[in-house]
Amino acid sequence: MKTNKLFALLAAVLLPLAVVSCGTDEPDEILPDPTGELVGSFSIVNSYGSTFSMDAIKAGYEIAEGTVDITLYEISFSPRMPMTLDMTIPGVKCSKVSGGYSLSADSITPTALGKPFPNYMVTGLSGSLTDTGLTLKMDIGGCPSTYSSGN
Repeated sequence: MKTNKLFALLAAVLLPLAVVSCGTDEPDEILPDPTGELVGSFSIVNSYGSTFSMDAIKAGYEIAEGTVDITLYEISFSPRMPMTLDMTIPGVKCSKVSGGYSLSADSITPTALGKPFPNYMVTGLSGSLTDTGLTLKMDIGGCPSTYSSGN
């Protein structure tokens, strides 16, 4: 009888330790902050087939409820464009994947200078956002474009 009580007490003490030791030692997944800014390169192939690229382009993002708004700051689409502008691509679908988010959109009207920018419709957007960078591939106004930072 004493042996049974001693065994039951020992089991009661050791069983919780056995369960705790079965946990995984994998680190928590690192995701990008819900809001942030990155610096990277922007490139666009114009309708004449010439590629125009810009380095040190800042991109801001804000994740909310399954979408992300992305702003490309001070971009230009051509060396002859008389000014740069900040272009926001609102409502890009973002899905959580291992290490970050997968980004996609079929067709979005961007905003620039405080109003819709329909002549530069963003189509076929795909990309990713991780804790180390942002990559985008899309057409802007029918012209193939990319943005890449980090990664």
